[in-house]
Amino acid sequence: MFGSQPFTPNYAQESSGFSSMSPFDGTGLSQSQVNDIIKALTSSYDRPPTTGGGTLIPESLDATMKVLEFREGHLKLWKQINKTPAASVIEQYNVLTSYGPGNGYSVRFGETGPETASEYVRKVLFLKAKSVTRAVTDEMTLVNSQPGSVIALETKNAILDILRDVEKDLFYADSTLAFNGQSEQWDGLDSLIQSDMTLDLENAPLQEAVVETAANLLVEHYAEPNKFFLNTKAMSDLNKTMYPRERYNLPAPTNGQIGINVEKISTSAGILDFEPSIFVKKASSPSAVATSVNAPATPQAIASIAMGTAGTSDWTKLGVSLVPGLTFGYAVCAGNRHGLSAPVINIAVEGTVTGAALAAGQSLNFNITNAAVIGSQAPEFFVVYRTNVLANTVNAAPTDLSQYSEIFRVRCTAQGAGVTGASVVDRNIFLPFTSKAFMGQMTPDVLTWRQLAPLRKINLALTSPAYRWMLLLYGAVALFAPAKWCRLINIGDLT
Repeated sequence: MFGSQPFTPNYAQESSGFSSMSPFDGTGLSQSQVNDIIKALTSSYDRPPTTGGGTLIPESLDATMKVLEFREGHLKLWKQINKTPAASVIEQYNVLTSYGPGNGYSVRFGETGPETASEYVRKVLFLKAKSVTRAVTDEMTLVNSQPGSVIALETKNAILDILRDVEKDLFYADSTLAFNGQSEQWDGLDSLIQSDMTLDLENAPLQEAVVETAANLLVEHYAEPNKFFLNTKAMSDLNKTMYPRERYNLPAPTNGQIGINVEKISTSAGILDFEPSIFVKKASSPSAVATSVNAPATPQAIASIAMGTAGTSDWTKLGVSLVPGLTFGYAVCAGNRHGLSAPVINIAVEGTVTGAALAAGQSLNFNITNAAVIGSQAPEFFVVYRTNVLANTVNAAPTDLSQYSEIFRVRCTAQGAGVTGASVVDRNIFLPFTSKAFMGQMTPDVLTWRQLAPLRKINLALTSPAYRWMLLLYGAVALFAPAKWCRLINIGDLT
């Protein structure tokens, strides 16, 4: 209330603090007073707000956890593989390899047929262990947390975390990657499949005819293939090649929806289910830093690059001219059960890798020199990465790690500091930036997961105000008939 006289602001007074017009001009308030009112009437992004009107505004947190990781449905092979109990960490089983010779049984009347016998082989399966530990503080279990039971949530997350590692190893684990004795890895399909059951696509994309060829290869070894696990990009490329050819039986557009999702294929071996998996990945590039604090030290060098024995390699599938020669960049990481080191980079020097040597099928050989200081974590194996063909320049290995792609892994043969840790022979069997696929008979008599017990949760001792537990799994992959699965290698991208 200002009485009977109208209020007239005095804008000429410098003491008022008005430097410009504001919504509160004419109230007689200073700018600092105006700022106090604004702060008192508006919320704040301070976390948590301790002053002003923001203290009265409750925060809102969505009750549904947003998952950015993979989901259980992505675990294709683990969900489908038959699981059987084991009685020991060393399992043995018998395999019938032959009913008999299968010929020469024609006899004359009154004669006795030839005496034959079946052939059996006893094999040994070593079970391996996987484990992960989680912890939740006591106070976290007492507060009103968003997901409800934090222990239940972390247990579920830990299960998916360990099963991700299991799923990858079902495909790619290799028990030979150990310096001495038994590796902590079991053998995955890539290691268990019979070596001659391999189709090389030589960087070509996957096509329907290749699927038929692989299925026929399996039929010739008495298999009844029903599953085909492949990279999601390879599946996408296969769909693209089939679109212009499979114009019959396509469904008419419904509500504007077009396209078709290919889930099965009919082959001479029967019906195959496509199982595109995010865990059947393209060959990866090296990480710039170690993937674990317990990974080995980075190798010191790639040394003694030279051409090897002739006639053991095939460089023509690179699809490039062999003259005047091919130059490649190599990178190597040291690995153990914890992870991989940062890479060391080197190059096959032009002039040594001649066109004539490559045309003769000579391998490309080099040594891996161990780190000058090994430390507490010695290397168990090495991962070898290679570039595509480089320009013919001397010592021009790219520093961009995305230009390198894994081609294979080799066992460490010496763990001494500064010595040759392994000798590498590159025969161009595996091409960089390609993927693999696995086709076979998914039945218990062919493929199974042998386990001591299902994945278990074991509570650990309370040594602090925190609840700790571990998940533990003992098992291994048993491929009873290695010739009833095949692998496709060097699957390229559709361009």
